[in-house]
Amino acid sequence: MNLLQKITNKMCNYSDEESIAYKLRVERGKKIIAMIDRTFLSLGGVKIADIGGSEKYWSILPKGYLKARNVSITIINLGDECKIIDHSTFDYIKGDGRNLTFIPNNTFDLLHSNSVIEHVGCWECQQDFANEVNRISKSYYIQTPYFYFPIDPHSMIPFFQFLSDDIKIRLLENFDIGHYRKQNREGAIEIVDSTKMLNRQEFETLFPNANVEYEKFLGIPKSLIAIKELQWNIY
Repeated sequence: MNLLQKITNKMCNYSDEESIAYKLRVERGKKIIAMIDRTFLSLGGVKIADIGGSEKYWSILPKGYLKARNVSITIINLGDECKIIDHSTFDYIKGDGRNLTFIPNNTFDLLHSNSVIEHVGCWECQQDFANEVNRISKSYYIQTPYFYFPIDPHSMIPFFQFLSDDIKIRLLENFDIGHYRKQNREGAIEIVDSTKMLNRQEFETLFPNANVEYEKFLGIPKSLIAIKELQWNIY
């Protein structure tokens, strides 16, 4: 394992409880728990959508917590399959977060999405994603890496996000970089075209009804989080 791979593993291995990524995810879990608790106290149960997520992600919460709060979670992903083990809590539907017209308005009490919106494509695609989040959910918790954090979270190369698309493509064609394996030209172009990290102003524009806050590492903003709390007076 080379030095870059070791650094990547230490920062981004969600299976390692000592990694930075795992610890930050646990902290996010505390905020999600608070939102679930408030919803449960009012409604007696919580319907959650997780766009781009997985059942495994929710293991950051204490064992038995979801059942104790009568939580049901619908995983929404592009893939044809999503392995579900606990069918009493989780179900899966195939869907594109940019176009979920088959889901009625305000279906979910809480929508969660972790590091997804930066991968849906162009600015217009991100707007479509944000519009669907607002339409199908009454409250939400959306996290995305912050554009100005010094280390790009995907390549693990400092300031990679500032490079021109042409340079990014050439690097991806020639090297294994962070989470990316060496690509042919078509694959490299697809990765670059589909990955658009956001700054705070852009994120606030996408989610104008949310409270946007920084998630920090060593005092430096690492991620952006948009939280919209449930408006109890709509019931």
